[in-house]
Amino acid sequence: MSINIIPLDYKSLPKDVIKFIDKVKLLYNKIDTSDCYLYIKPIIRDIKTTVVLIDPLRGISTIGISVWLPSTINNTLEATNLLSGINNYFKIIADLFINDSRLLQNDKTPCYNFYSKVIFTRLSPDVINKWNSTFDQPYTTYISSDQISNLTFEILFGNEGCLITTDQISIIRGILFPEIKVKDVYDKIKVLDCKQELFAKKIPDGHYMVSGVPGSGKTVMLIARAIYLLKKNPTWYIKIVTYNRSLNSKIKSRFRQAFLDSGLTNELFDNISITTFHKMALDIAGIIVPEENINTFWQEGVVVQALTNAIPTYDAILIDEYQDFYDKWIMLCIKVTKIQTIGINQFRNIFLAGDRLQSIFNPKEHSWAKIGINIQGRSKLLKHTYRTGGSIINLALKMLMSDIVCRDEVNRFYEGNKGIFNESGISNKIQFIEGDYNLISILLQNLIIDDGYRPEEILVLCPTHKHAKVLFNSFPYHLREQSMIMRDITNGLIAITTYHSSKGLENRICILVDIDEIIDLKLIYVGMTRAFQFLYIHSTNFANSEIATNLKNNSFIEGNKNNGIPNRFTVKDILDFTNKRVPRSKPLDDSPF
Repeated sequence: MSINIIPLDYKSLPKDVIKFIDKVKLLYNKIDTSDCYLYIKPIIRDIKTTVVLIDPLRGISTIGISVWLPSTINNTLEATNLLSGINNYFKIIADLFINDSRLLQNDKTPCYNFYSKVIFTRLSPDVINKWNSTFDQPYTTYISSDQISNLTFEILFGNEGCLITTDQISIIRGILFPEIKVKDVYDKIKVLDCKQELFAKKIPDGHYMVSGVPGSGKTVMLIARAIYLLKKNPTWYIKIVTYNRSLNSKIKSRFRQAFLDSGLTNELFDNISITTFHKMALDIAGIIVPEENINTFWQEGVVVQALTNAIPTYDAILIDEYQDFYDKWIMLCIKVTKIQTIGINQFRNIFLAGDRLQSIFNPKEHSWAKIGINIQGRSKLLKHTYRTGGSIINLALKMLMSDIVCRDEVNRFYEGNKGIFNESGISNKIQFIEGDYNLISILLQNLIIDDGYRPEEILVLCPTHKHAKVLFNSFPYHLREQSMIMRDITNGLIAITTYHSSKGLENRICILVDIDEIIDLKLIYVGMTRAFQFLYIHSTNFANSEIATNLKNNSFIEGNKNNGIPNRFTVKDILDFTNKRVPRSKPLDDSPF
């Protein structure tokens, strides 16, 4: 197929609309291009139209389709209302693009042509001409039933050509549908690819699962799915469930931005709630957290009581990092989801996003049959990462493949390690630091003062909170002023957290501290894949751990230039650091916790 149609499920639309879409498909099947998009019934800035057509050689066309019969047009006001709505849609979309410099050519003119069309599938040219004084409005031109039979690109667009680059097509899609945007790298916008967007916008008829490598857009797809469901069903109540608070905070932040950018009315904001699983379970159970046996309570007690009390409450539930949810947790999510009915079909809307290779909290595989979910034909695997650098993901996968159990999981859940690569194409490198915590201070000094990186571009992971405190206290005063032990990224501060709490975080630079003290390969995998450009792996002595030694010995990355930061720090480096002019240290106040 030469045109991407989103969503693909359009056969329930009126016959005239289906006929038009099929005509467009036939027209595009004659050309060879992959960057053409036909969006069906899109909701943009809370306004609906029939289709939006994007073509890199012709431009953008918003098209309304009317099934009026000649006898339908009873008065001028009725016709004027239709045309006013089409023109309003055109102007709203035009305003979204007009101030974006990325869509301008060298002469400061737009790279695209923009058209507004109304197709009257049952009105002949004679009838349209009769109403010409009403139809003759700015922006919009009209297509009669005769023209549909002989549909051409000139009818859909115009006679003028243009040239929209692949990157600019992504920018246009991201402007129209902000929820599909993936985090920018060097200000180069990335969006979900067509297959990912199609999966996120499937017609809601049951459960779906998306799995993939770190940074492959799973969470973006989950948020896009939530917003898509809300646009299509504004009366629905939707719940997004996460494993822990750091993930909860990240998704709340991303959802809030995507919601604001999408232009949905503020009244709909509360229709999507985001919570941790345990907060949801505790609310349903309606019991008090005991002072003793706390771990057993959170693992079993609260879940059992919640399952007893649960009633269908939400129209859809979306689970992030499903691999860390136990079977009973997912069963609770299913139980509080309403049964939807379309025709003779009944189903619950459950969407699961995760990565079995990052299962650092739940070691057991799910029994989907026991849970009551049939994932056959309802899952998608993502093997392209937008975040983790190619050298980093390759070394991380080599580490996993060295273990028999993990290798089996890579083959089963990733379908092998072939075909996994980085979409951004940015340079990346891995370096190793051996020695005490002073060397980490040296590295941070080099990164911030000498290389000009901002503190918020650096993420430091430690085995435990105790390690994080010791590391923080070892910093000179000026580095402590620019650092904080926390579970999220904050402007102006180096984020220090644990390997376990890093789930969902990402940064340009990541430093793994005391790697020799981590024995869980999946936990190391999670830590390594937080970095999308520079990964620094620290150990007091790599020989203390076979895993750490193997990591260091496998750091033969072609083209991994030093860029002024040595692979191993020497005594001279420490002396150079202490001779630099830095603020005098003062005693650290209370713990930053």
